Amino acid sequence: MWFLLFFCFGLGITILIHEWIHWLVAKILDYSPKIQWRFFVPSVQYENKNNHFHNLLIASSAPLLLLLIGLVLPGESIVRVASSFCLKLIFQTLL
Repeated sequence: MWFLLFFCFGLGITILIHEWIHWLVAKILDYSPKIQWRFFVPSVQYENKNNHFHNLLIASSAPLLLLLIGLVLPGESIVRVASSFCLKLIFQTLL
């Protein structure tokens, strides 16, 4: 039971950090991002200015940073699994 609560809490924090990174990069690039909540899950919306490089930076920033955090943090195998999912998201973004 406790494991499930810790898992849900950790997943929620990871999602918030993930979306916050997208928001921060969009804000730095002057895209006026907004956070939308759908079914208790946040997502970042911003006006597309048809700059493909900026869109790539915004899309890949969160998976890259979370991958680096997962590789740097000391931890058990679950941290490595989470960082591998971030690596998968990076490849999906590029395709």
